[in-house]
Amino acid sequence: MAAAEARPVEAQPVQPLTQPLLERYWAETAKELGLEELMAPRTVKLTGPEGFEIEATTPWFESTFKQSQVAVMQRLRQKSGVPSLGCSIVVRRQEQEAKAYRPADKYEAMVAINPALAGLRKIFTEIDY
Repeated sequence: MAAAEARPVEAQPVQPLTQPLLERYWAETAKELGLEELMAPRTVKLTGPEGFEIEATTPWFESTFKQSQVAVMQRLRQKSGVPSLGCSIVVRRQEQEAKAYRPADKYEAMVAINPALAGLRKIFTEIDY
């Protein structure tokens, strides 16, 4: 029996990674690995031919994602055909409005909403705000 001849494996042309492709691969990988709840709400942004950013709003995502990062990156590298694909996690905290903590601040905030409160304060002088 003759030994099978080894054929050279033809390299398939690799599409350059684009933003729409990255988003599609991200969604497919999330579904395949059962990580939709963790990965689906996150925004991914291509930063170069071999890198992308994952936007998170809390540090919790970063610590949770690191547990499955190896499997996710393996899938993304296979799908994209970019073996040196890397990611970075960027935590962007959402801006929150300043809250009034002292009684005087709370009173000023309530007067801004309903100016008649200032008149009531003059009538009921024994009430401490």
